[in-house]
Amino acid sequence: MIIWEKEKEPFKNEWLALAVTKLPNKNTVIPDERFEVGGSSSLLLYNVTILDSTRYRCTFFSSVMLLESYVFLVVTGLCFLFLFLWKLYKSVYI
Repeated sequence: MIIWEKEKEPFKNEWLALAVTKLPNKNTVIPDERFEVGGSSSLLLYNVTILDSTRYRCTFFSSVMLLESYVFLVVTGLCFLFLFLWKLYKSVYI
């Protein structure tokens, strides 16, 4: 079994399950349409916001071992979009 989780707040160690894949038939349960499990059991995120900036954990369970992998996602591109739209607004309306 493979479980993808999102930390509720960075480094608080409280996790929210995003996707559960049961092996070997790869039946996947995903409660949020913004997430998808792709090839090689990778997690794909769509329509990210600044609130998605946190740690993500992938845990692989088997009868022999448990493996965990972490990644920290930092969303920054939204700031540039906001600045562009603000400059556009100012040039047209002000």
